Amino acid sequence: LEHNTLTNFGGIPIASLRQNSETELDLNGEGIGVPEALVLASLLPSATTLKTCNVAHNSIKAEGAAALADVLPKTQISVLNLGENKICGLDKYGQGTFTLEGLNALREALPKCPNLRELSLADNDMTNHFQDMSAVVKIAEVLPETQISSLKLDSNGIDDEGAVAVAKALPNTKIETLSLADNALCGIKYGQGTFTLEG
Repeated sequence: LEHNTLTNFGGIPIASLRQNSETELDLNGEGIGVPEALVLASLLPSATTLKTCNVAHNSIKAEGAAALADVLPKTQISVLNLGENKICGLDKYGQGTFTLEGLNALREALPKCPNLRELSLADNDMTNHFQDMSAVVKIAEVLPETQISSLKLDSNGIDDEGAVAVAKALPNTKIETLSLADNALCGIKYGQGTFTLEG
């Protein structure tokens, strides 16, 4: 994109990002896929005035999430919304192939992002429909190394094991607001399971 005069790509305001004139970028539900996410990732490091980036309700998938994670430490972004983006490969109906590529990249990036204060990873089925809590555990482990004060993990198939991991990390974090709505913190998944207060 360096030598091209394109001003907009898939809803991404290329020209204004290049001119460093954006403080907030709202791409919520704009049909952003992997190609658009890769373009956005290439533009973010030079958009030093950008503080808020909302990419929720799109389909950047694992590849797009990994690309954004790679450049995130080079940005000034303080608010990032990646809610409902299939970043683990699955849509809200469980269709697709589960992968932790995107979340692993985010996990590595978060401690290197001193400006990031608010993060939403809601509605991304981080656990392959309650089958794999490893991503939640790994994200929880790095939270004390971040400056995040608001975290949304709603609707991610988090059960009592995942809730315990997050709870253990909380006292050592800067988190003031945590949302875990629509999970299975008490062990009941789709009306099945054993009720527990451990989480």
